[in-house]
Amino acid sequence: MTAILLATFLALLALGAPGRGRGLLALRDLTRTLFASRIVVPTVVVLALVAVLGRRYLDVTAYAERVAVTSVGFLALYVLADRLEWGSSRIVAWCDRRTLPQLLLAGSIASLLAGWRLLDFFPHVSDEVAYLFQAKAMSQGALSFPAPDPAGSFVFIHTMVEHGRWFGIMNPGWPALLALGEAMRAPWLINPLLGALALWLFNGFFREAGFTSRTRRLALLLLAVSPFLLFMNGTFMAHPANLALFGAFCWSWARLLRTESRRDAVLAGLALGLNLLVRPIDAVAVSLPFAVQGLLRLRRNPRLLPLFAITTIVASGGVLLTLLYNRALTGDAMVMPMSRYFELRNPLERFGMGFGADMGTKIHGDEWPGFYPADAVAVSSYRLAQLFLDLFGLPILPVAALALAVVRRRDWDEWFTVLLGTIASLVGVYFFHFYHGIAYGSRHLYLAAPALALAMARPAADWLERGTPEVTRRGRAVVVALLAFTLLFAYPPLCHEYGRLYRNVDGRVRDAGSVTKLTNALVFVDEARWGWKFTFPLNDYPLEANRVLFVRDSAALNPRVAERFPGRQSYRLTIERDGGVTLTPLAGP
Repeated sequence: MTAILLATFLALLALGAPGRGRGLLALRDLTRTLFASRIVVPTVVVLALVAVLGRRYLDVTAYAERVAVTSVGFLALYVLADRLEWGSSRIVAWCDRRTLPQLLLAGSIASLLAGWRLLDFFPHVSDEVAYLFQAKAMSQGALSFPAPDPAGSFVFIHTMVEHGRWFGIMNPGWPALLALGEAMRAPWLINPLLGALALWLFNGFFREAGFTSRTRRLALLLLAVSPFLLFMNGTFMAHPANLALFGAFCWSWARLLRTESRRDAVLAGLALGLNLLVRPIDAVAVSLPFAVQGLLRLRRNPRLLPLFAITTIVASGGVLLTLLYNRALTGDAMVMPMSRYFELRNPLERFGMGFGADMGTKIHGDEWPGFYPADAVAVSSYRLAQLFLDLFGLPILPVAALALAVVRRRDWDEWFTVLLGTIASLVGVYFFHFYHGIAYGSRHLYLAAPALALAMARPAADWLERGTPEVTRRGRAVVVALLAFTLLFAYPPLCHEYGRLYRNVDGRVRDAGSVTKLTNALVFVDEARWGWKFTFPLNDYPLEANRVLFVRDSAALNPRVAERFPGRQSYRLTIERDGGVTLTPLAGP
């Protein structure tokens, strides 16, 4: 694959060469500009550091190769875009003419296509499975279901049975939103809509914060085309809701500081409080730079104190609802379902934030002899390396944008500084979180995307708005090269990854003709090759209402299930090595 990409890139570079060497001259001028800006060395150093420090989880050689090849490819596309300047100017002008509704509609359609054609409108990560399970309960006006009998035949990871109740362990905010989709039998619709809502909200925030029209449009365009955001919008994960509520908070907070309005204080608190119900760690992390900003503003303007108090009181409602939710499910307001789940699953071990010999040691494998600062360095570096890759498939560009922001820190304004602070805050808070897995990209740093998009958009906007004709042409070439790279080379690897049994599952059992034709059936699922993960999301509740009821196959428990659901034809379902679905009728369980 690398050889094919490199050959393509070199061919593009060659295309830029004709015409009195203008293409190569453009490359020379860009190279001189980059070295003159003093960002080349820090960019390379940062990329090398995150790769080397994260080498426990990252293949350093493969990552270095990816950085090198994608960088050469981007430069080749830049040369081609500069050589075909008439086309680049038309593309940039066409993008400028797109209205915000057109951008939101296109993003929603693209996200729906990703969810439908690549992800099968099916949960692939255990978190998604639990979210959908909780959403099914909430769509029926409940927080839990009665405990199944026998429990071992029906439970799945991240769901638990305690005190006669069956519930998921995830935070309640996102399942509550997803329940709206469940009620419409279209849960796959919610995230694409939230993805569009997030762009609309950040457009309002960027405008309120005083960023130029060009910077705002470019930042939104980068967010809209980012594979990281688009594919996440096609999932059942909580991150698009997390991002939309963050955007609502940013906009309301910016209005609050300008208008000193009680309404905006309430809206900011409401957005933050709801986000504490969705992903509390992320919500707290990105709020910290805004809190610092508020304290600095308060020194100059004491009249803001009552408004900040309103925001804090309203936001604390999210904490109160969390405590009530905890008490309803675990019996103790201070014990979250997730904490209780891992406490029962792995006694004497902790899950969450902190260091120590008992932190997450066996939850995700025997390789963890505890979690210590040295481990946190490796995990944080891995997350950053993956984030730089996830955004556009081009690791060097977001790092170069950050390096340029540091070099040009004299140009920082208040809001740009606050947004850059959200990146540092996210990395800093998650430094204490032991989990080292990557699912749908570096999702723990998902809320850093707006700040990175803005950091990339500002220099390009400066080139397009205030540069000489030569600089303006260079800016157009950079924008077009990035868009072309994203479409031609960033999306295909992810399409391949997500379209081929991502996390070992897809919707094949749901779509299998032999299964869809069944009625009044018990289907005992062989757990080999993730069979239960294929089928658990297909059950509805109450269990008796299922035309086809999927059951985890267990020789000890199957007779009890058959007795519990009499009069049903029994089958055994197996996922074959070739991925086929085999359904075998049984005389009895």
